[in-house]
Amino acid sequence: MTQLDLDVMDTSDCPGVCFPTPGGMRNRQLMTFLRALRALNIMGGAIVEYTPDYDPTDSTATMASQAAYEIMALALDNVEAEDEEHIPGR
Repeated sequence: MTQLDLDVMDTSDCPGVCFPTPGGMRNRQLMTFLRALRALNIMGGAIVEYTPDYDPTDSTATMASQAAYEIMALALDNVEAEDEEHIPGR
């Protein structure tokens, strides 16, 4: 399981966090980092420290949703073919 604390993000990209980090990670850097985790056995994840009151343009929410998608894709990469038979709707 992986956990993404949004406080690590640069405030110019993601202002909607509890503890802003000037000089933090940029959106592109985060996506590159998450995609590099493909070799690990990620089974799920969480995104924490989102503060909508500080996100007037929803830029943090947009980035967080993209990160959630990437984390779900990581978890789905680890589903074995035999496990897919037990997934409802397949």
